[in-house]
Amino acid sequence: MIIKNKSIRKILFKVIIAFILVAVAEYLTIILLSSMPIVMFKVQAVIAVSIIAFLVHSAYKIWRLCNLDHPLSENGEHK
Repeated sequence: MIIKNKSIRKILFKVIIAFILVAVAEYLTIILLSSMPIVMFKVQAVIAVSIIAFLVHSAYKIWRLCNLDHPLSENGEHK
């Protein structure tokens, strides 16, 4: 898959880096907080919410860069 748009390539690179950081953070959370399950669960929840928010934000950026129309932009009517 060759992506010609540099902005989209940059966003996808950031997403890959984010997944690597999340994997490391999850691993460290499990290793360091395994004796405290309640705290570990809360930290994992914060990590999960953060990565989901980042992915939604990245997807929206790509959506805007590609000038995509929302399928329901005509009040649910098909074009």
